[in-house]
Amino acid sequence: MSAFLYFDVYGHRALGAQDVRDAFEPFGCRVRPLLDGTFQVGIGDFSFYIVDCPSPASRPGLVEWLARVRGAAPYTHLYGAVIEDVHRYVDDFDEADALWDDIRGAFALLAERIGGVFVFLDYDPAQPTDYYDEETGQAYRFPDEVDSAAEPEGPSGPALDLDWYGLLSVTPHPAGRWIEACERYFPDLVPDYYDYERRPITAAARRYLLDPDSRQENPALIQSGFLGRMGARLPRLSSGGAGTANTNPNPVYGYGCRVLLRTVEERMSLREFRRFFTTMARELRSELATGQVLHGYASDGGEAVWVPGAEQPRSLELSRDYEFLGLPSVASWWVWLGPDYARVVGGWLERGAPGSWVVEGTGDGGVFVQTSTEPVACGAGAWFPEEFLPTVGPVPRRRLVDWLLGTRPRPQVGPARVMPTWTRPTATAGTRPTADPGEPTED
Repeated sequence: MSAFLYFDVYGHRALGAQDVRDAFEPFGCRVRPLLDGTFQVGIGDFSFYIVDCPSPASRPGLVEWLARVRGAAPYTHLYGAVIEDVHRYVDDFDEADALWDDIRGAFALLAERIGGVFVFLDYDPAQPTDYYDEETGQAYRFPDEVDSAAEPEGPSGPALDLDWYGLLSVTPHPAGRWIEACERYFPDLVPDYYDYERRPITAAARRYLLDPDSRQENPALIQSGFLGRMGARLPRLSSGGAGTANTNPNPVYGYGCRVLLRTVEERMSLREFRRFFTTMARELRSELATGQVLHGYASDGGEAVWVPGAEQPRSLELSRDYEFLGLPSVASWWVWLGPDYARVVGGWLERGAPGSWVVEGTGDGGVFVQTSTEPVACGAGAWFPEEFLPTVGPVPRRRLVDWLLGTRPRPQVGPARVMPTWTRPTATAGTRPTADPGEPTED
């Protein structure tokens, strides 16, 4: 099972708040309608969002195919949800399975209410497989859209995968801060679309995106021709409003984008792009940022596009409660350390860092590190000593569940021996200057 599962509902009329309540409340869920037409659904400490567009795992061809094989009129209203695997939070396997059954049952009821179909997609949307429709017994084969779109632009090349990590209590609305920072420092890189449907960022849409109460679970921003899609990884455990956490008051958020190195060289120098990397780290109030070099990516209008065989980035290790466990275990070409991390690692950088490293203060208490003169592949080259990296414990014994699923337990990962103390002041909800909230309308 994937780390994230995709639930879609395709129907013939719009969802209303009562539809969602009638479908989910019988299963013990709470439903909270939001101003932008999104619905937040909570089950205990776990929550997710139903948005008014298909999930990223869907494709237009699937929607049309389902209507055709089921003999239905074309589906006119499409909804989706991206839900993290609940096995991450529920230790008891049977309880987790029962929770999944409830969620799937509620989505099926939701589809019935709008005369539609419920679609469950469990795979990597970048590498789709066939979809089997149980009602008709037919299968839909996903076209290899990513590869075919990128192929005409020539051979693949290296991409720079940038990720910024911070504390959600310090930066409760990273998407809004991203837009404002680009407008202030990099006007050529201001996002021009948002959401997976590539909706234009009009003046009304901008007001909505900057509103602290707007949907944060899916703040997909797109800058055409260079940065491409900017994605957020926010904690899924919440209590109440978006961006709040229940078990951990100080969870980690992630924000990232991916660019082709050759596009960087065409649009600006690497040194100028390095300034973008460190400036966004400061403006997002990040504690840590990384730049990994990944090989095998193609270009689609200048944007980095995954193609079969391209390297995948290595994610930062976090605890189950979304806490920092240390610096990344795998070496990156670029690293930015926030003020708290810089204080902890600064002594080693002065006395023990390799002579080939570039180590520069960024004027805000942070430190930029480049681990080689030329771009070096993710995981290659010298790296920080073990005391700053997550500790790796013993591998747990294989349980009956592991045998049944054909999986092997992973080593237990704990916090590094040397960790910073976080000193940044937390943000107060509602203090950001914003326009009137509400769903964007056409200007």
